[in-house]
Amino acid sequence: MPARYILTGRPLCGKTSLAAWLCRRLPQPVLGVRTLCTGRCAAGPLFSLQNLATGALAPISCEADGAVRAVPETFDTFGVQALRAARESGAPTVLVDEIGRFERDCAPYLAELQALLDGPATVVAVVKKEDLPHLNALRARSGGVQLD
Repeated sequence: MPARYILTGRPLCGKTSLAAWLCRRLPQPVLGVRTLCTGRCAAGPLFSLQNLATGALAPISCEADGAVRAVPETFDTFGVQALRAARESGAPTVLVDEIGRFERDCAPYLAELQALLDGPATVVAVVKKEDLPHLNALRARSGGVQLD
């Protein structure tokens, strides 16, 4: 039976480092997505989503009206494609780093994430520790290992 690892915790506590360590010890290849800081603006850091299979990047945040804003279209196109490709590839291990507030209104992405979690691959998911319905649902899933 595949394992589900849900890693959560306060910012900068090492969730992504732990996920990388864990993925190096799980069956290869590891496909999926990870979030990278790819810039800064006056309002704060800017992030992109990276497809682990291709290395391609797509922005998930931008500066607008003096604030950092989500780019939901990236999740619903690029993100869905990356997660679906990982699920359909038969890869034994899939990483999803990191799931947070930017995805909250991205129903296609969240549906693909659920399909991945219900599938045969071992999934390592880094989940922000915020009180949001989609994040609470991930943390409440049974049958997995949750590290906080």
